[in-house]
Amino acid sequence: MAFAAAFLVSLVLAFALTPFADRLAWATGFLDRPAARKLHTSATALLGGPVVFVCALGGWGAARLLAPATFERDAITLLSGAFIALGLGLWDDRFGMQPAVKLLGQSAAIGTLLTSGEVPNFGIPPEIAGPVLIVLLVGLMNAANFLDNMNGMLAGLAGIALLAFGVHSASRGAYGTAAAQLALAGGCAGFLPWNFPRARIFLGDAGSLFLGYSLGASAVLACHGPSTGWGRLGAGLVLGYPAFDIV
Repeated sequence: MAFAAAFLVSLVLAFALTPFADRLAWATGFLDRPAARKLHTSATALLGGPVVFVCALGGWGAARLLAPATFERDAITLLSGAFIALGLGLWDDRFGMQPAVKLLGQSAAIGTLLTSGEVPNFGIPPEIAGPVLIVLLVGLMNAANFLDNMNGMLAGLAGIALLAFGVHSASRGAYGTAAAQLALAGGCAGFLPWNFPRARIFLGDAGSLFLGYSLGASAVLACHGPSTGWGRLGAGLVLGYPAFDIV
């Protein structure tokens, strides 16, 4: 029941609140304006990412009310890093950002995962594993940003992937993480109808960065604890397309 609530509450909230985020974007200047290298021909709202995240928090909160045990450390790791990535992308959407500053912010988001104690031992020394993980997850966050160039692509892919990660987390007993992942999947599903051609609203850098982080962190957490063999296989399969797209 708690898992269903996480997904459905987030879905309904995102579907209902996305039009309000659209209006807020126009009022505050969060707009993606047409340019030579862009496909859209009119200014489009850029607050899709925040509405997905906020609605996912609502879904996760509903799950916690039904099952208080869904509050656990790795769920907070997932959501806190996503929040940092969201804030980074919001600033970039509104004011722009130098690549070096963006890289520093992405590393800060990933740092919440590295310092959580939830990163599994991949068989390499920790002093090597940390930098390698940062490079891989920064690459994934940027891959998600590239995927956002087609309406519905990133929200659809992330929703399916997070749903799969949520099922896996529940199967290994990580109920808080499962609720957070299912809530994020529900937020993507509720946002999706507003993101198809002609899209009223985009995820923006805020959405693509936080969803990219969420996918990467979910892949790492899937390798932690029991059933790690299936977790690693599933992580590779689910994240294969974004990696292929950036190459």
